[in-house]
Amino acid sequence: MTLTATNDCGSNTETQQISVACTPPQVSISANGSTQICPGEMVILQINGGNFATFQWYRNGAEIAGANGSSFVAVDAGVYKIFVTDALDCGNFSNEMTVEISQFPAAVITSSSPYGSVCVGASTWLRGVGGDDYQWITPSGLLIGGQEIQIPVANFVSGGIYFLTVTNGAGCAETASFTLFVLPTLQVFIPGLATNYTDQDLAVTLVGNPLGGIFSGAGVFAGQFVPATAGIGQHTISYQFTDANGCTGMDSVVVVVSPFVSTTTLPEGILSMQVLPNPNTGEFWLRLNLVKINTLKINLLNSIWQILECRTAALLAGENQVFFDKSGLPNGLYFLEINDAGRRSVLRVILSR
Repeated sequence: MTLTATNDCGSNTETQQISVACTPPQVSISANGSTQICPGEMVILQINGGNFATFQWYRNGAEIAGANGSSFVAVDAGVYKIFVTDALDCGNFSNEMTVEISQFPAAVITSSSPYGSVCVGASTWLRGVGGDDYQWITPSGLLIGGQEIQIPVANFVSGGIYFLTVTNGAGCAETASFTLFVLPTLQVFIPGLATNYTDQDLAVTLVGNPLGGIFSGAGVFAGQFVPATAGIGQHTISYQFTDANGCTGMDSVVVVVSPFVSTTTLPEGILSMQVLPNPNTGEFWLRLNLVKINTLKINLLNSIWQILECRTAALLAGENQVFFDKSGLPNGLYFLEINDAGRRSVLRVILSR
């Protein structure tokens, strides 16, 4: 500093060096949210308090052109700080703040139906991978949380597009989709197979629709049903077909094999015999035309030759009718065995409602 004094006698100048201390301003910065952001997002960095004259933001130690405000919108990863000056032109740097950009999760949906198709009635599951949190939207609009969706019995409501939002620990989210097709039930039939045979009937060639399936059951051999091999009784013959998609359909027929009994020769003294009506609903008559008065033993048997009822009927010469009420029996094949002094004849009775 220089001081000059002047009077009538002249002037005198005195110079002295004076040092003025500059106190650096105190400045800090903070963020208005998380500094770990997702691609395309931003975070605002701003100064905390203070009355400053100028501002300059830095990223990774280099000035950011045009960043001369009290706040800065950061969209890039890096280490940020600000240099400020006060009214006395004293300057100082703030603390540093690191902005990180997290990657989006790789949202992937896997399934036990890798080709996107499942048969009606079958089970499947969908599973998400790639993140920490999972949120599903089903084709019907239902929201389901969790990594996996179980579909124990698929139906047509199960089909459609499933959306999955996968979120990682940084809060970055990605959405994937999976289309599930539910295939219709296969129509499988066994045409041409009767429900009643005798143990002396010839082998029956089995035909399934569609062709190419597998038959199973008692008496099934080399594509044929052999009644003698199956044996007397009730048997279930099944046909299973699997298509190119792995869907399986099945049909079955219940077959009754009965002992072969000839009814061409009537016992002596019986002119004719008949079951009316036949088939019936459980109420029927045995009509007998006799040469003379006779007492007959009449047995009602089931399809495996078990006696269900035993009667002794005293009948007159001419036409007679014996009534049976078997409405409590299930549908199926039954037999009436008529015995006359050791000579017997058998009639079939079919209950069908």
